[in-house]
Amino acid sequence: MHSKEINNEVVRNALQDLKKVTKKRYVFASAPSHEDKIITYAERLMRPLKKYGDPKKGYDFSKVKTSKQKAEIIGIWIGEILYEALTYKDVESVNSLVKTIRTEIEGLIPNK
Repeated sequence: MHSKEINNEVVRNALQDLKKVTKKRYVFASAPSHEDKIITYAERLMRPLKKYGDPKKGYDFSKVKTSKQKAEIIGIWIGEILYEALTYKDVESVNSLVKTIRTEIEGLIPNK
């Protein structure tokens, strides 16, 4: 396992990977930490992502027209930043993601 810091989310993800290899179900039992609660929130923000395509083929945000859809996309991106920051704790990756998303948001919201 490669991680700068091992937390509950990293362990859960590793158990999911192990399940794929061994075909056995593993359960990580622990009380939710503050990080777990934030990661749950980030995952909730990212839930609508399925509406916009397949992760293997890429997402299509070009059809986003309404304010609600734009807010949903921005929420997804915020969820990605939170998840990345808490799961991997890689400042360089998070900064890069923030810059990319800032550019995307600027393209999504026209200047008046």
